[in-house]
Amino acid sequence: MNHNTGVSIILAMTEKGVIGNTKNINGLPWSICDLKRDMERFRETTMGHLIVMGRKTAETLPGPLKGRRNVVLTRDADLLFKEGFGIMSMSAILRRSKHQKIFCIGGRNVYDVFYPHANEMLQTVVHADLNGNVSFKVFNSKRDGWKLENEEHFNPSEKNKYPLTFYRYTR
Repeated sequence: MNHNTGVSIILAMTEKGVIGNTKNINGLPWSICDLKRDMERFRETTMGHLIVMGRKTAETLPGPLKGRRNVVLTRDADLLFKEGFGIMSMSAILRRSKHQKIFCIGGRNVYDVFYPHANEMLQTVVHADLNGNVSFKVFNSKRDGWKLENEEHFNPSEKNKYPLTFYRYTR
């Protein structure tokens, strides 16, 4: 599949797979300020693309992410959402992915439903023991047909409080 089309999962998680903490206002186990390098990568990578998120993820945002088409995937067909967010069905999103790159940005349920359809996964692994109550599915690259394309390691700095590793997988 062309890398300019298809479904890409983009996420940050701890080594133990923690991606969220519903007790925090932003729904994450870390502060956005703690991972500036990851936020820069996320912004650069998703800019100009359609991004898909679940209702809970959308509700944690102050508004739509600028420079991207923001779409909420929901089972509630009657949902009226904030201005700047569209609502699409899974089948409509998959049809679009044949002609353009779609980025799934969370949460767990959206990752779970798109995982079998994804041809790219961009993971940021945060090397810190952070608390959370939402985890990414157990990831097995060999079982699930993923190939590691590249990885970059970053030590703590002014741009990231914790050590990070960026991984790019394709299948």
